[in-house]
This record gives sequence, C-alpha cells and structure tokens, in this order.
Amino acid sequence: MIVAPRSVSIGCAKRGTRAVSYGVNLLYIGVMFLQILIGSIVVGLTIMVEAAFVSIASIVLSRKNDWIARGPDALKITFVLAAVVIWLLGAISVVIWIWAGLFLALGVFSALEPALYFSAVTFTTLGYGDIVVGSEWRLLTGIVAANCWLRRF
Repeated sequence: MIVAPRSVSIGCAKRGTRAVSYGVNLLYIGVMFLQILIGSIVVGLTIMVEAAFVSIASIVLSRKNDWIARGPDALKITFVLAAVVIWLLGAISVVIWIWAGLFLALGVFSALEPALYFSAVTFTTLGYGDIVVGSEWRLLTGIVAANCWLRRF
C-alpha cells in the first residue's frame, strides 16, 4: 500500500507513551473548510467541462440530424452512438486529469502517475485502497467520488 506523504499532523498531541486527544482545534476546522472550498470549486469546474462536452456533442449531432435521420441504418446508428460514448469518455478523462493536477498542485502526490491513478480510481468510486492520502486531504477525496455521482443525475 502506498500512502501519500503527510504535510500537516492534527488531531492529537503525544504525551509520553500515550496519545492524548486535545479535541478539534481551529486548524483542523480550517483544513476541513479549505478542502470543502477547493473541492466545490473544482466540482464546479468539472461540471462546466462536462457541460461543454455535452453541448459540443449536441451541436454536432443537430448539424448531422438530416444524415442521421435519413434512412435508419443500424451501422450508422451504431457509429453515432459509439462516437458519442467515446466523446463522453474523453470528458471523463479530462475531469480525472483535472483532479490529478489538483492533487499534484496541493503536494498530495509527488508524481503524475499515482495522482492520475488515484484520481481515476476515486472518481469512478472503485476505491481499491492500494493508494491512500493522509488524513489532511481525506475529505477532498470524498468530494472527488461525489463528483462522479453528480454526473449520474
């Protein structure tokens, strides 16, 4: 299991050999709100990206409406549906790259491959667990998974 490096340690203070909880402090609350703020901004961005992809597909399909409607041909319909699915898969790929870029920018990961892999696994809500992030960014990863669920509505 790979664990992303931790940059902030919060939640308990160590006294002797026992960990003593000192409760929720302002830093912890600030980190939570920062994650929610960053996550909300990126979710808004990803929704706009996906809306742009859908809009472009709609424009292209409306321009090709006469060709598509002329004589229903199974091969033609199969081609159009496959093209739309591939186009929307491109939108999902862009969104995954956006999340991976954010994780790199925040220093959660130091290399692109684990950031991209983690983003893809988290976005698709598979959550294998072979790569996890530290507790300071854990809430943000839940927002990535919620971002995927928003696409389903």
